[in-house]
Amino acid sequence: MATCWLAKQNLVTRNIKYIYDSSSGGRRYQTVIAHISEGPSNASTKGWFETYPKKDKNGVVLPENKQYAGAHFGIEKDGRIEQFVDSQYICWGAGRANVHAIHVENVGYPNERLSVSQVVMLGNILAWANRTHGVALELNYPLAFSSDSPNVAPISSDWYKPLDSGLGFHAQYGGHPQCPGLGIVSQLPEVLKVAKDIVSGAQAYTLL
Repeated sequence: MATCWLAKQNLVTRNIKYIYDSSSGGRRYQTVIAHISEGPSNASTKGWFETYPKKDKNGVVLPENKQYAGAHFGIEKDGRIEQFVDSQYICWGAGRANVHAIHVENVGYPNERLSVSQVVMLGNILAWANRTHGVALELNYPLAFSSDSPNVAPISSDWYKPLDSGLGFHAQYGGHPQCPGLGIVSQLPEVLKVAKDIVSGAQAYTLL
């Protein structure tokens, strides 16, 4: 088992086959992938995962390949973390990234930015993933934009071509070009700094 002591355990209990691969034990991960939940709370994120069949906004049942959705963790705006899936299992979160990714849903919407607490706690998860699963403390793309420098590069740019190592985001792997949104992508270097500071001993894990 790989449960995270930073998180409240709130494991999914329904619709399992559409959330994670229950036969995929003992993973060694390479990436932490940031998502945006497009919802108001961890409860709504978990509820969406456990819903079957999923429907679009017009009430039309989504095709079978769109029924799959899952993440290991969710982070509320105030930084509280919940764990939905034990990280020994592969979640259906971002296509070909799934075999090497720990998925983290951040409460909010694509036009928003992560709250300060979400930045800190996503960094805490990355530090935990480094120590528990060996995820590298680096960005999963060649070029980083800081929060102070406006990012005009499209997600399709080679600047965001995934390296399959370190901290990345859903849109790198297709299907959801607004997940988590460029504003949040520009915050990922801040998240990485938090994780590096924790692992180096410059700061402690944050306990909420």
